[in-house]
Amino acid sequence: MRWIWNEFCSGVELTHRIVPSGFGTREPPRLGEITLGPPTRFSVELRPGQLPKHLLAVREELAAAYLVDDVDVRPLPERWVKVVLIERGINRARHDTLPLDPPREPRPRRGDVRSSGRHWPRRGRRGPTGGPQFSP
Repeated sequence: MRWIWNEFCSGVELTHRIVPSGFGTREPPRLGEITLGPPTRFSVELRPGQLPKHLLAVREELAAAYLVDDVDVRPLPERWVKVVLIERGINRARHDTLPLDPPREPRPRRGDVRSSGRHWPRRGRRGPTGGPQFSP
């Protein structure tokens, strides 16, 4: 849960710059309590300057990161929000599915090209000194 959260926040630029003496790092909003099971819920402490609407703006990407159908973001007191991962299950049809890409034509293999009359250039073998190697 935490690893996906950290990677997700880095990808959608929800990280906040923390500047200790001499150098700086970027840290995602801090995860609090995590409750597994349908529905999975976790609390998030937003960084200074972040609002719940920033999480709502990337809610589709967050749902895709956790492989769920939807995400609900509820504000809590102070800078905390509750994130609920919503799964509809396999019995309900998803309305936002995309069609699969059509299969691609296979590229010609090396043997196919030779049978068509073209030949791949042969590379000469190199000897131990880097020059051409001659066979007896």
